[in-house]
Amino acid sequence: MKNVILATVLSIVFPGIGQIYNGQNGKGVSFIAAILLFMSLNMATSGYPLFAVFYVVAWVWSLVDAIVVAVKQQKGSIPAPPLEGERRYVKLGLAIVVAYLLFFTSACAFDQTGTDEGGLALSKEEKKIQQEAKKYLENKYHEEFVVEKPNYIPAIDKYGMYAYPKNDPDIVFGVTKLGSDPFLDTYLESVWDRDSKEELESVLPTFFDHLWNFSTSISVKDRIETEIAGKKIPSYRELRKAHPDQITNTMTIYLIKNVTDQNQDEELEKVLKFINYCEKNDIRIVNLEINYYDEALLNKSKEKINIKNQDKFDKYYRNRLGVYIDNPSKYKSIEDLKEDFVNIPN
Repeated sequence: MKNVILATVLSIVFPGIGQIYNGQNGKGVSFIAAILLFMSLNMATSGYPLFAVFYVVAWVWSLVDAIVVAVKQQKGSIPAPPLEGERRYVKLGLAIVVAYLLFFTSACAFDQTGTDEGGLALSKEEKKIQQEAKKYLENKYHEEFVVEKPNYIPAIDKYGMYAYPKNDPDIVFGVTKLGSDPFLDTYLESVWDRDSKEELESVLPTFFDHLWNFSTSISVKDRIETEIAGKKIPSYRELRKAHPDQITNTMTIYLIKNVTDQNQDEELEKVLKFINYCEKNDIRIVNLEINYYDEALLNKSKEKINIKNQDKFDKYYRNRLGVYIDNPSKYKSIEDLKEDFVNIPN
């Protein structure tokens, strides 16, 4: 039983050592090499998930194999290791020391030379991409930014990272670089998304009761961003006043409201008034979705619904209205809206 326990403990200490204890030197060295390889690949690709999975699988496989072989040796179904006594433990000690020396040498080979603003270690290439992204943003927008640790996807040679203005950390946006292509970012959209959200937070409750949550996302034509480059960033209100036909606002609204045959016209009238508000305030192109949930949630759910957790509330989902407005005359009456009002099957 002692051999089984020792083989288990040694495999936990480092994969492959349990095999060496069992006298299977070749297999032990193979496990050590596999672990070092997957660790190196994982570090080289900044934590690519597939290599992390291989690393864990190799470690577990080594542990299980060492236990199975030790049990069989104890039962006599396969020969016990030929080397016994002090020489066996000296060999094990040397194997552990060599394995960990190789482990730390491999880790150092990637030269973790920097950290991001959150203290996470960065490789040379990650540090280079991070600095290039920071320079790109500051040259483009003439303000200082914090760029977080880049994430690399080897399969498509793409770096992705989050960034935010140093003087306004609430505006978090994405920065990407694909191969040798120039950097791309979503800073402007994030600024206007926040402007739109702040406006709608005060506007929506005046049109809809039992407002549960909402989201808003602004997209603009490329030429608008080109025009703005190097200038003061306009607010969302200023932007849409100057370019009302070049901006799309995608809104998703969640209401806890029972819509019946008796009150459907009343609820659609509220939607029509909101559409009129958008038109009068230069929100000309709107991709609007309104989701209605059972009022039973009023006394049950304290959690706010959003795109990530909405599946949890499917059993309360009752109606949906989806409209795309790019023409002011498209929706002039509630009859126009009824075509797009859908009952969700229970």
